Amino acid sequence: MIFDVRTLPNPYYLEELREKTGLNDEVYDYVMSFETSRILYDKILDLITFLIPGYIKDEKRHLTIGIGCSGGKHRSVSFVRKLEKDLKNISEVNIFSIHRENERGNW
Repeated sequence: MIFDVRTLPNPYYLEELREKTGLNDEVYDYVMSFETSRILYDKILDLITFLIPGYIKDEKRHLTIGIGCSGGKHRSVSFVRKLEKDLKNISEVNIFSIHRENERGNW
């Protein structure tokens, strides 16, 4: 599953946030401060938590979720950070997150 969060306000355009990532509290707080961010996040989380029991029932071993934005450093990382935290509350699943642009050395 791939979710596009490019419609959310972009911290890149704020000088004080540009060089930081969604792993920094300032960027995360900025991204999640908007009602549209919280609504989109809740919809994504609702869909994923709805689907997980079906994956478990069908003995599917993996569910890959991608969150994308323009640079892969601010909005998508903030959403992955929150998803990782919230999905860890589901005892039947193991969560692994990778930030592709960081892995590529683009941060």
